[in-house]
Amino acid sequence: MTCVIGLKDKKNKRLYIGSDSAGIDTNNLSLAKFPFKIFEIYSAEFDSKMLVGCSGSIRSAQTIQFALNLPYHQKTKSDYDYICTDVMFMISDLLEETKSASIEMNQVRIDGGMIIAYKDNLYTIRSDLAVFPFVHDYDAIGCGDQVALGSLYSTDGLLDTEDRVKLSLDASAEFSAGVSGPFNIDYLEYEDEEINDEKEYEVIDER
Repeated sequence: MTCVIGLKDKKNKRLYIGSDSAGIDTNNLSLAKFPFKIFEIYSAEFDSKMLVGCSGSIRSAQTIQFALNLPYHQKTKSDYDYICTDVMFMISDLLEETKSASIEMNQVRIDGGMIIAYKDNLYTIRSDLAVFPFVHDYDAIGCGDQVALGSLYSTDGLLDTEDRVKLSLDASAEFSAGVSGPFNIDYLEYEDEEINDEKEYEVIDER
């Protein structure tokens, strides 16, 4: 359940993540007083940070938020390589150690997914911790993702970034029983990288 949205604002150099506030357990709905689905992870030791939006298990999200220490990013690794290996390995080990995720076929699986904003790109993380760089400037996860994606597609170039995020969450809540306000939006400012993963891993749309 839930809806988490990521949107890249190239004009203002910001990576936005928005989410709803619904916490659902079987037939029970809980609304938190603070944005528990979006949080920032910061490493003072390595002076690095990322913004994370989580869907699915709230316990997995809490474990990542309060127990994860970002690993060192070697200069020889691209951002994509770093997240696929160092970050995901650390998250996998952490969730297995704390029993905050399920184990299937000797592999850690989370109940839901994540959207990560790191440096100048956004990445979608699936339940098996597979990492997908954004093909478009936006993506969504959770039970309301398809409605949110339709909204983001239809407002491209028509509204300001934050208004697009708000409208997509509102549409998702209107048509999905598992999505509910209040909505929370945060962003990470970035600077253009000399070597950009978006160019390095270019996706060609042949449609």
